[in-house]
Amino acid sequence: MRFVQHRLAGILLLLVSLTGGCAGPRPGTGADPSRSRQMLIVLDGLRPDYLTPQLMPALSALGQRGVVMTRHHAVFPTVTRVNASSIATGAYPEAHGLLGNAVFVPAVDPARFFTTADRDNLLRVEAAGLPLLTVPTLPEVLEAAAGQRLLVASAGSSGSAYLLNHTGSAGATLHYEFGRPETLYAEALDHLGAVPDADTPNHARNRRIVDALLDVGLPAVDPAVTVLWLSDPDTTAHAHGIGHPLTVEALFRLDAEIALVATGPDLKAGVRIATPTGNVDLAPTFLHLLGVDVPPTMQGRVLRDALRNEAGAEPVSAEMTEVTVRSADGSYTLTAVLSVADGRTYLDYTTVERRESQR
Repeated sequence: MRFVQHRLAGILLLLVSLTGGCAGPRPGTGADPSRSRQMLIVLDGLRPDYLTPQLMPALSALGQRGVVMTRHHAVFPTVTRVNASSIATGAYPEAHGLLGNAVFVPAVDPARFFTTADRDNLLRVEAAGLPLLTVPTLPEVLEAAAGQRLLVASAGSSGSAYLLNHTGSAGATLHYEFGRPETLYAEALDHLGAVPDADTPNHARNRRIVDALLDVGLPAVDPAVTVLWLSDPDTTAHAHGIGHPLTVEALFRLDAEIALVATGPDLKAGVRIATPTGNVDLAPTFLHLLGVDVPPTMQGRVLRDALRNEAGAEPVSAEMTEVTVRSADGSYTLTAVLSVADGRTYLDYTTVERRESQR
């Protein structure tokens, strides 16, 4: 019996470049990194087959105006908090240290696993004197190298929001349960009122975090990089299923929020890229656009093939390879299909074969 497990992103990632006026050009691009403003939009649980002009006209049009990466990879394991950590660090779990949506940390709880969806559990890890992530994060690098900040605005779990910017002093966070600094959360409450209850679709909370970003976060923080994380369609699809009318409604409502966002001059227009890309490539690309050296702890690559005016950038080619392992009795065979591009390896999918033991 043969099974195929394809890579599942679980989230859709939109890289949006918002570049202001230029006082002095970044070498090879004509853009001034001190004026560059970058945004990453995460739509949790959005499947590629949802991206149609009928279901999501604004998002489809955004893709036509910008760059569509047709072979974008989540980090394995393809679960939310692992990938949030990889987005924050530009590194794989073996480097950043967070290996699942639930983890076992004896110093915190010697009897059971706990969920990383809850920020309070992550605070318990830090209170035990343990590092939450074991490599530097994008906000830390931005602050140390350029004195710039990252802003997270999230309607997702408190855990994923915290992992995107857990050091606090190096950036700012707006979430429906907390804010960093606390004054930012208080300002959002004063400006927008009480946080609406969770619902399916979760439009009220998603809309509130967009309003909090535009009306409170951006003016107060002036971030070089912003991460906007919306919880649908994941919230609604988990409750009602893929293709349910409420899930479709969630897509329409998300699309209306995306219409508020514009592409910018750092990205190519009307391009589809089949070269493998991954969530670990986002942080290095942001640093490159901001004129900051990428630290060696970041394992991803700069997505030069998606950027305009990259002096000396060559087309990136990819080679596919397979790695196969078998059980000692021959009853189980696992094959991983990998792509290698620009010296980085991406897991495309796996196949499994099971048969009667040959012993």
